[in-house]
Amino acid sequence: MSHDLLTVVTPTLGDSCGHLNRMMLDLRFHTKLPFTQLVSDDGTLDEPCRHRQRVVTEMNGGIYLENPGPVWGISYNFNYLLDQVRTPWAFLIEDGLRAQHGWLEAAVEAIARIGNKTWLGHPVGMMGFPAIESWQLAMAGALPTDLPWTAFVHRGECEPYSAFWGSARHANWNDGCWSMERLLPLLAPVCCSDTEDGWPVNGFDGFRDMVRAWAAGVEAPIPAKLLGVAPLQTWPESRVAACGWFPGAFALVNMHAWRTVGRFRDGCPFFEGHFGLRLAQRGYLSLCLPGPPFCHFGSMGFHIVNLRQARTPRHHEATDGDNAHDILFRDFGCNGPSHQHVYEKVVHGAFPLELQARINKELAEVELSIPKGWEQ
Repeated sequence: MSHDLLTVVTPTLGDSCGHLNRMMLDLRFHTKLPFTQLVSDDGTLDEPCRHRQRVVTEMNGGIYLENPGPVWGISYNFNYLLDQVRTPWAFLIEDGLRAQHGWLEAAVEAIARIGNKTWLGHPVGMMGFPAIESWQLAMAGALPTDLPWTAFVHRGECEPYSAFWGSARHANWNDGCWSMERLLPLLAPVCCSDTEDGWPVNGFDGFRDMVRAWAAGVEAPIPAKLLGVAPLQTWPESRVAACGWFPGAFALVNMHAWRTVGRFRDGCPFFEGHFGLRLAQRGYLSLCLPGPPFCHFGSMGFHIVNLRQARTPRHHEATDGDNAHDILFRDFGCNGPSHQHVYEKVVHGAFPLELQARINKELAEVELSIPKGWEQ
């Protein structure tokens, strides 16, 4: 039973009751399997906000907790949540996500067929799911709004938030069957327009160039840093796992590995990446796991902190990769200019590319099924 296999853990912060309710409704609507969900507030100052969160959580069948501190931040809240887990696996699902059909069925199958086995002698420590970002959905016209897609990048107003989550002004657009394959024909006209040549060089230009190459029928390499953008060849076309030591913040975590390797790094907002690097150093695999992608409205917790709704002290250290004093350099002895450089230096020492290729070849023989609901 899924109850005995994994526990869903979700952090939240601030007056997030509306989107928390939608997120929890989506999780339950898009699976037929039972599951336990722990929701923890990370130091919201306002007692009425915390009370509303508790009501929403319990109304949706979850268990409400409060991170006791005395230091707050995303890694601290996740460590507190995982301390409460008694199942073999935890499924980290942030409150900035909307689920798709079969999300839990895909996770249970992946644990049984991949996660609970060893690959060339290496156990699996973490498996991360893909995501479709809010700005990609807006760019493709999937969201019920006339706002430009850049509004979902900057989030300088409440309307992107309202459109993504659905509200009295916006319909519930999540039919549970979104995928990059479905979005690409809608993205191509935007990305191929001459007016889009001046995109900022921070990952969005890389995504644009990928879509342009796809539209032209050219096989293009995936840029090293794409702000968490899912590769074009993904669910449902690709359904095999592969090595990837920071696969995303929506991940299945092997609780034995988490306890053995030593929790998430306190103060590191790049918590799944830091954990993945330490998994590699101890001989554990971290895998990218194609499955029904979560729809993602990112960085809400960090925005809420800026509104002074949260308790202090909050501890988030730099992981920008170009600072010799950042947490990655101190812990691993190497840095930027991007996370990819740390990955190459740390992971390849334990898992050379030749070994990763052999592991990926074995993993490619396990093709995961499409959960019911995607046939349409």
